Formats: sequence, structure tokens, C-alpha cells
Amino acid sequence: MTVNIPLEERIVFRGATLCVYWLLTPPASMPARKEYAKQVDDAEARAAMQAIDEFLTEGEKVPKTLLEKWDHKGVVVWEIKAPQTGKIINRLLCHRGSNWDLFVALARQKGSQVIELSWKETTAIRIKRSLAAGGP
Repeated sequence: MTVNIPLEERIVFRGATLCVYWLLTPPASMPARKEYAKQVDDAEARAAMQAIDEFLTEGEKVPKTLLEKWDHKGVVVWEIKAPQTGKIINRLLCHRGSNWDLFVALARQKGSQVIELSWKETTAIRIKRSLAAGGP
């Protein structure tokens, strides 16, 4: 994949330590960007990213209620949760690049703490396709 969308044009959030970008999948697509626009509360998501950035910048451990790492079939996924509690929680499922660069592969809302298998599958496929094509 020739990355024809510069990283600077894929920024979701840039803090002192944490940078969040849209994951680029072949052929130069950012599916999570469309999902985010339709389903995610931007103010809540940005507040969560800001809080995560503050914990990281201070060298403190980020609570799992904000950011959690898990594995699905060998693909490591970082999950941003916004807000931390409530009836509906925005979920940004990400690939972690270097340092604290996260690349959003899937963006959805969920009413429970359990992530659906289809979300895990879609996220893993998108990350694998991006990496195989030279991404993220």
C-alpha cells in the first residue's frame, strides 16, 4: 500500500505523550473514521484521550477503565473507553505503534463491558491488513 494520506492528516488526538491516528487500510481507507463520525460522542472520546495523555505524561499507570490491552488471535488491541462508566460507552479499538502512537481500527458504542466477537474479528483483520500493506 502506498500511503497517500500523510499521518498529519489522520490525527484524531495529539497530546503531550499520546497521539491517536486513524488506521489506514488498503486501498487508502480509514473505516474507523466513518464509524466514529456516526457512532461516537466526540467530546467524551476526547476527554478520555486527554485523561490517558495526562496519566502517561505524569508517568502514572492508566486505569483499565480508560485504556485496556487485550489480545485476539495474536493481534494486540488497545481499547480506549469513553466514558469510563455509564449506559453507553464509546470504544476505540486501536493498534499501538511506536511510543504512545495509537491507530484507531474500529470505533463503536457499547452498552456492556463485553466486546462482541465480530468487533474483535473486524479489528484484528483491519490491523493485519494494514500491517501487511506496510501500514499503519
